[in-house]
Amino acid sequence: MTDNGTSGLAVGTQLFMKENRYQIHGVFANGNLNYTLFGEGFFGADPGAKLPISQTGRVFFGEAMRNVEHKIFIGQRLWVGTSTVTIRKNSENVVNLPDIGLHTDLVSLGVVATRDTRPNRFYPLTGSLIDFSSDFFAQVLGSKYTFQAYRFTFNKYGSLSERQVLAYNLFLHGTGGQPPFYGNCIYGIKQRVAWLSGQPLSGRFYGGHATGVPADAAETIRSGWIWWLTRRST
Repeated sequence: MTDNGTSGLAVGTQLFMKENRYQIHGVFANGNLNYTLFGEGFFGADPGAKLPISQTGRVFFGEAMRNVEHKIFIGQRLWVGTSTVTIRKNSENVVNLPDIGLHTDLVSLGVVATRDTRPNRFYPLTGSLIDFSSDFFAQVLGSKYTFQAYRFTFNKYGSLSERQVLAYNLFLHGTGGQPPFYGNCIYGIKQRVAWLSGQPLSGRFYGGHATGVPADAAETIRSGWIWWLTRRST
């Protein structure tokens, strides 16, 4: 729970079977989110527009993959979610959007392909991670909306010395069709802190870019940055 009233509970699992020939991932979450969207990029309105939202719901995600060869995993995935969106009380200068006060069901089937050459997925010093997924929400599956979501992630790690790691991350997210406003691409860059072999690492970002979200809900967001990890002196 947070100081703005947001609360939730999530449970998840990752299963690696048959000497990592098969992988199964699953997550279930239930909660209430209080947040505010600002600006014309979301609403096609004036820059001072805002939408203080209270969103309750639950979601289940499942994914099953098989190792085909060369550390490449291919599989299928499923999203099932329900959501109710309302405007928080005592809010002024707000812009109304579809689905406010309505109950929405979202269901999708999708595919995923990934290749992970990191020797250690928790503290990677070398290797790379390539992940692509696509989700297809459709009314024939029980979803209120019909739209598509595509994601691509590329992480590359290089060990410069015993105490230094150079890492590069590229993330692309695109949607097509007519998603709800909370199904659009929203992505940002944040300062991070990581740990390597139990020792804290400080992270500094060099470069970075994230585009806004247009109102037509058919966009691609690209964000890439290089971050340098240096062990703090102890």
